[in-house]
Amino acid sequence: MSEGYPTDWEQVREAVNNIGDTEELPRVRPSGQEIYPAGLKDRDWWVNWVRAVRPGEMLNHQPASDAVPTKQPIEPYNNGTARPARWNEAIPDEEHPRTSFDTVVDWNDARIGHHLHGPDRIVSNQVGIGVILEPTAESDDRPITLLDWDDVRRPETEEIHPVCAWALDKLDGYAEISQSGEGIHQFVYGDVPGSLRQFLRHIDTEPFVGDDRPMIEMYSGTRLTAMTGRHVEGCGDDIVDGQDLINALCWRFGNGTNNASEYPTDPFASERGDGDREGDDQPEQVPSRETVAEKLAEFTTYEGPSPDEWDVPESDSVRYQAVLRGGN
Repeated sequence: MSEGYPTDWEQVREAVNNIGDTEELPRVRPSGQEIYPAGLKDRDWWVNWVRAVRPGEMLNHQPASDAVPTKQPIEPYNNGTARPARWNEAIPDEEHPRTSFDTVVDWNDARIGHHLHGPDRIVSNQVGIGVILEPTAESDDRPITLLDWDDVRRPETEEIHPVCAWALDKLDGYAEISQSGEGIHQFVYGDVPGSLRQFLRHIDTEPFVGDDRPMIEMYSGTRLTAMTGRHVEGCGDDIVDGQDLINALCWRFGNGTNNASEYPTDPFASERGDGDREGDDQPEQVPSRETVAEKLAEFTTYEGPSPDEWDVPESDSVRYQAVLRGGN
C-alpha cells in the first residue's frame, strides 16, 4: 500500500489520537481500473438492484417524507422489469434472484422509466449490480466475508481513517471504493466467528467524515452489497485469505459499540480477561476460532438422542446448520 500507512497497532492508535492535528493522513485513491474479483465473479451470487422504499412507506403513490430507501434486488434478466424481488435463504435456489456476473452486467446502468419500468416506490434513476453473499453452511466453496468500512474516507482529500488503512495494509487482496466515496469494501476468504455471521462496531469515538462515527461491518452471508468496481490503487485484484484479519478486528473491537447496541455480542467474550476492553492493550495472539469452539463444547452438554436418530420429516424446510456437541 501507499507510504504512510500504519503497519502495527501502536501506529494505528497514535494516528487515531492525532487525527485532528496531523498534517498527513493515509490516502486511498482509485486505480483508474474497473475491476471485480474473480473469486466473486465465479459464483452465481450476482443481482441487479435499485433503491426503493417498502410498500408500507408509500403515501398517495409517493414515498412518505419519513420513508427510508434501501437497496433491493431486481431480476430484469428473468422478468424484464425493475420490480423488487423476494430474497432470503429460505427461498429455493430456482426462485432466488441470484445469477451470474455476465448476466447482471448486461443490465448495469439501465435507466428506470426508459429501459426498465417498475413500481412508484423505486427512487433510483439507474440500475446497479451487486452480490448477495451466501452463508457458509449453504455452500461447499470457501466462505467469503465482506468487510464493509463505513464513513472512513474523505472523498475530497482521499484521506482514509487509520484503522481502515491498517486493514488494507495487512492484505494484498481486492478492495473497492463504495458508491458514496466515503466507504471501502474488502472481500476475503474467512468467516465471522460465532453464530451471528456478522460483526458491526464503531472504530472511533468521533466522526471522521460527516456526522456518523466510522464503523466496520463484517458479513459472512445474507447481505446485499452494491458493487462499484472502483478498484483501490495498490490493492490486489482478487480475494485472499483474511481469517486472521477478521479475528483481529473482532478481538480489537469486540467490546465496542454499534449503532444498535451499547453492548453487542462479543465473539471472543469467553477469551477475554477483566482488563481486555476497547482501547486497552491487547495481546498480539488473537484466539483462534477452534479455541473458541473448544470452549463452547466444554461448557455445553446435550443429553438427547444422536442426530441420526432424530425424526425429522424429509419435507421439513428447516435447514439444520449446527449440532450442539457434548455428553451423550
